[in-house]
Amino acid sequence: MKKLIIGLLIGSLLVGGCKAGTISPASENISSKAPTVTESVGPDNLTWVAPAKVEIGRFYPGARAEFYLTVHNGSEDSKQFTVSYLVPSQIRGDYKTAIEGVESWVTIEPSGTVFAPRETRQIFVAVEMPKDAEEFAENWEFWIRVKEDQSGMIQTELASRILVSMR
Repeated sequence: MKKLIIGLLIGSLLVGGCKAGTISPASENISSKAPTVTESVGPDNLTWVAPAKVEIGRFYPGARAEFYLTVHNGSEDSKQFTVSYLVPSQIRGDYKTAIEGVESWVTIEPSGTVFAPRETRQIFVAVEMPKDAEEFAENWEFWIRVKEDQSGMIQTELASRILVSMR
């Protein structure tokens, strides 16, 4: 029975894909080195990023939100990846594209790194809205792109959706 339960758990993680992460502040200070982000682990032989979606709630001018993206190189070769801010090509219906300049509010560390074969790493991301920010939608979105740096016909490019709701 124990083996069946473990098998079902592992199977559901593999089939379920990457889950969304949510950052929900317990107080007015939403900065956190260890946010409550839930994620599942993808297959070892595929390149993936988790969580696929991060929701930042109750954001406001002067606030800072921090989280980690987990990136996995599913290749049998070392790969160089660049992690960067991306204006979305499509957005969720009740969200707006982030205003121009939001890119300067986002810190990504490291933004470029070489991954060994089958290596998994965490990438630190912080979003800090300036205290004097005035123009923004109630709900806005941007993406964090993870792109393989290589020449050739096929390149891996993945993204995590960052959904921000103002308080």
